Amino acid sequence: DKCTKFYGPEANSRLNLATCEHDTCKCFLDKCASCKPSDNASYVVEQLCKGYDYGFKGTLRLIDEKDQWLHLTFDIIDVYRESKTKKITKKTTRIVYAKKTTCDCPRFAGTTDSDFLIMGTVLGLQGNSKVTMGDDVFVKKWPRKNSDFFRKFLRVLRQGC
Repeated sequence: DKCTKFYGPEANSRLNLATCEHDTCKCFLDKCASCKPSDNASYVVEQLCKGYDYGFKGTLRLIDEKDQWLHLTFDIIDVYRESKTKKITKKTTRIVYAKKTTCDCPRFAGTTDSDFLIMGTVLGLQGNSKVTMGDDVFVKKWPRKNSDFFRKFLRVLRQGC
C-alpha cells in the first residue's frame, strides 16, 4: 500500500529530450538545423531531389514560445517537392514547426514576414501536430531581392529531379 512518486525532469528542463504525441516519441538531443546552409544552388537542388522528402518556400508568420520550444508558423507560398506522407502538397497552405530554444540555429528573431526555403525528411512529418525542426531540416532565408543563389536554384530546379 505504498505510493511511489516518479521523479523526472521539470517541464522546462533541458533533460526533456523527446517530443511526444500520443504513443509516438521522437528523440531530440539538441540536434539543430545547420547555422550555415550551403550557398551552392546546384548542390541544394541535388539534396532536395535525393536527400530530402519535401521542399517549399514559406513566409514566417508567427513565432510563439512555450516552455523550451519555439513554435514557428509558416504560410506555404510554393512547394518544390511534395512529401510522400502527403502532409506537404501543392494544396498545403500552412505548417507549424517546433524548434528547441537551446538550438542557436536557424535564427528567426526579427524575421516575421520573411521568406525561407525549407527542406526536410519524412521523419519530422510523422504525427498530426507540429513538425520538429532538427538536424534533418534545411533552412535558408530567402532575401527580399532575388539573389544569385535563388535565381540559380529555381533555374536548376526547373530541369527537374
